[in-house]
Amino acid sequence: MKMPSFLSVCRKLCTLAFFSFLISAVSAQEVYTNKTILDLKSAGLSKDVMKNMIASAPNCKFETDAQSIIKLKKAGIDDEVINAMITKMNPPAATTATATPASAVNTTVPATGTVSLDILKKEGSGIYYADKAGISEIEPTVYSGKKTSSRALDNLTYGFGKSTTRMTLNGNTANVSVNEKKPVFYFVFNKSDGNLNDQGSGWLREVSGPNEFQLVKIIVIKDKKTGKQTGREIETRAGNYYSGTEEGVSSKFKVDFKRKKLEEGIYEITFDTDLEPGEYCFMYAGANVDLGTRNPKVYDFAVK
Repeated sequence: MKMPSFLSVCRKLCTLAFFSFLISAVSAQEVYTNKTILDLKSAGLSKDVMKNMIASAPNCKFETDAQSIIKLKKAGIDDEVINAMITKMNPPAATTATATPASAVNTTVPATGTVSLDILKKEGSGIYYADKAGISEIEPTVYSGKKTSSRALDNLTYGFGKSTTRMTLNGNTANVSVNEKKPVFYFVFNKSDGNLNDQGSGWLREVSGPNEFQLVKIIVIKDKKTGKQTGREIETRAGNYYSGTEEGVSSKFKVDFKRKKLEEGIYEITFDTDLEPGEYCFMYAGANVDLGTRNPKVYDFAVK
């Protein structure tokens, strides 16, 4: 067997070294951007693979402002991947950090992140949920019907039976789910667009603050056999002949919340105690006085 010459071996080693250098140079020149992450997501890569690629990438120019994060979230990028992007662009300081001037600090969301007033103003009127990735709008829904317990019950129980009226909500489940037990919300009232105020034929156009809203625990209806959620209701009337009738949402379904005015027309909503798992909605406190002729909006969400 003929052995390769020393010169031949040197040529092969030089060739391998050249290609290794070329591959390294190309890799070093590749810049990871938000589009790169979206492309990786479209290709079906898992969050763990994407996180590893971000950690090992030599050049990254991720955009991690609130609007860019919102776009990533809406595109289905996992929170862990987004956090990896933020960490890559803002690595922990090795030395003592310099204090940030108070004038440079945005409105802080307790335990969930930071949302700037500028972002809220750009979003316009509405109710928003804030988490680590930014803010998500709580889309409104309306009542789709009314259910009143039979008056025959009063006759059978000689007036002791409880008669109730419940309003049925559109959809079997809320479209927005929150993971925090103490979520943070923002109310934005913009008189120029009036989306949050326009809930009927002009009757709510003067609403200007969350103090005119109430947070209500929704009654979830489930199939007894399958356990599947089949509907949602809000009790707006209850009572009997002897105890009298309570009009409006009962206090047992109302949930207290704290409100803080950040700026004219912008309020932060927080909670002192954890919200129990279930579905809730923000609704105008006077909405149930005229349910027969109007379908007022309610802003519903689920707590997991």
